[in-house]
Order: sequence, then C-alpha cells, then structure tokens
Amino acid sequence: MSAFMLPPLWSSNSGRRRRASVSVLTEGEDTEVSKEIERYFLRQVREKVLDSGRNALEESLYMAGNVLGTAPSTQRKLKRPEDLADRNSVFVKAGFPTMKVHCKICEAEEGSARGWDGLMLHGMLGSTFTYRRIQPLLASRMRGKLASMDLPGFGLTERPNLLTWRLLSRDSPYTPGHAEELTRQVMAKLKLTNSVLFGHSMGAPVALSAALNGAPVSGLVLFSPAVKIQQVPFMKQFMNTFLTVPWVGRRAVRKSMEKAVEGDRIYHMIKRNFHDLNRIPLEETIDGYTRPLRVHDWDSGLQQYYLNFDGFNLLEDPRIKRLNIPVLIISGEHDRVLHTNDMDALSKALPNSKFHVLPDCGHIPQEEKPLETYSLIEEWLESLPVPRFGS
Repeated sequence: MSAFMLPPLWSSNSGRRRRASVSVLTEGEDTEVSKEIERYFLRQVREKVLDSGRNALEESLYMAGNVLGTAPSTQRKLKRPEDLADRNSVFVKAGFPTMKVHCKICEAEEGSARGWDGLMLHGMLGSTFTYRRIQPLLASRMRGKLASMDLPGFGLTERPNLLTWRLLSRDSPYTPGHAEELTRQVMAKLKLTNSVLFGHSMGAPVALSAALNGAPVSGLVLFSPAVKIQQVPFMKQFMNTFLTVPWVGRRAVRKSMEKAVEGDRIYHMIKRNFHDLNRIPLEETIDGYTRPLRVHDWDSGLQQYYLNFDGFNLLEDPRIKRLNIPVLIISGEHDRVLHTNDMDALSKALPNSKFHVLPDCGHIPQEEKPLETYSLIEEWLESLPVPRFGS
C-alpha cells in the first residue's frame, strides 16, 4: 500500500518550535489528492498556453497590420493621423515610397511685404507640437510661409508598411538620408523660397545636412543641436539583432514606450527636458507628446527608426568649415540631455555662426522660453540678406 505523506509543518508554542505530526493518507485518499494536484498543474499549463497564444495572436495581428496595411483588432483603439490633426494641419505626399507627411503651416497676413519662408524640424520623439508657441510669432516676423513637419516615424506622418517599401525601395524611409531628402521634397511641394531651416536636437543634423548637400536655404537656426552621438558597436549589433525580430522588437518598443508614459514616469521624462516646469502648460505638454502614440503603427515606426539610427559626429565633416550661410544656435543653460560644450564647438567650426545660451532654461528653449528665443531669432534675421524674388 502506497501512502502520500504531507510535507513537514512547523508550529510555534511559547516561542518554541516543534514539528507537527505527519499525516498519512490511505490509498483512496492518496489517489484523489494526486488527481487534484494533476488537475491543478493542468490548469496552470493551460493558462500559460492560452496566454502565449493570445500574445502570439496579438503580435501576428500587429505584423499583419504592418505588412498588409490593415487595421487589426489590436489597433482598433488607435486612429488615423488625419483624425488627430488640427485645423492648420496639412498632409503633403512626398518621399519614396510616397507617404503622407504631416505639416502645420502659418502664413503672414496678406498685404505685408514678403520676406523669408521656413521649415521647422523637431527632435527625437518630438513633433510639430514643439514649435506651437513660436511658429505663429516667427511667421508674422518673417512675413512668409513658415511650416513645421513631422519626420518619418514621429508625430502624425504616415508610417509606410513594411511590404510597400521593401518591395519598392532598397532603402528604409526611416534613415537620416531619407529624412533629409523628405525635407527637400516638402520644401519644394510647399513652394518655400528664401527659406530658413530650423532644427531642434536630432532635427538639427537633418537641417544641417540638407544645407550641406545644396538645399536652397538662406540660413539655419538650430535649437540645442545634437552634435555627436556615440554608439558602442557591440551594443548597436545587439540592439539591431534584438529589434529585427518582428514580434520581439516591435513588442519591446511598444511596451517600453507605454511604460515610460504611464503614471509619474511621463512627468519625470518631461522634467528632464525642461528646467522650470512652471513655464510650460504641463497637461497640454503631456498630451502633445503622447498624442502620436494614438496613431496606427506608431510602434512600428519607432522600431524602424531605432534600427536605422547610427552614431555621428558633425564636427568630423570637413564641409562644416565651408558652409558660409548664417547660422544661429540657441541652447539652454541647464540642458540635461545634450552637452552645450559640443554646441559651442559646432558654432566655432561654422564660419558664420552665432551661439546663445539662455539662462535658466533646459533642452527645449522654443517651448520653455519662447519670447526670449523669438527675440534672438528676430535680431538674427536682421543680419540675413534681404530676400529677392523673381530672379
């Protein structure tokens, strides 16, 4: 006769420990307990299998939506970019493969003498939202058409599905080179002339690269520009291997961003970019920076952006010293994201550059100190050649 013995139990009595009596089950009881344990483990296994199945189905639907351009059930709560756009939003078809690029346009009042046009590029995880406080002011002062655009992978710009660009193009639409080409195409589509290119943080290298490669610009304004980003080769290889796995990479990006913006975490993320949160409308800022996470395939866009991101050093480009157009660089004294020393070095490398550091300001001067930033740009515009038309 077999017997099932319960594990030893310990009980306390007046601070002393004594072993509890060992229970012995009869053969019938032994069989019933064994069956109950078997049923318990079967339930656990079944739940694990169902969870794995649900996750696999979710990822399969996400992949289907990305490859086929459909809207699977997991994305039904997400929206089309057009549904999240504002009244002054326009979508410009540009790039290869063709995508709908989200832009916001401000124009000077009719009747005023025409001045400069311009295009504004945001930084990593940013959008046209970052220029909302300064764009209308500058458009009026420049007396022209001033547009801001969402770069590939960000804001409300369309995320091309994988099947489209892999079949039609050798290059990903999320490379820095494509961002530069897209910038030039949008300038042409919007018929921007005598243009000033603006770039914030990671948008600054795109603007600078466009100017170096012959884009028709009269000047550059760079806000807290990213001058050099170093990447450890081993980590780059590891991240690329990790992110390339369709289900794993996209899910990791999605879960990471969702976790970063939940609860108090989004507050700390915002705080890292600003020196004094009392200077910005906090709720509006949080909503503006998280709105792109409500767009179809936002996670796929970020995944592809990270896959195509490489380190760089603008100071190593010898063409910098030969760029003669006027350049204005503005940063914050308390930038905790990028080093102002690198920005100063870039300014010294450029032959026609001015560098200003705003006191008591963080990484995003155009949002934290829009009036002071505007004043610096207004003064700088006086040094630009008077726009000529009809030539």
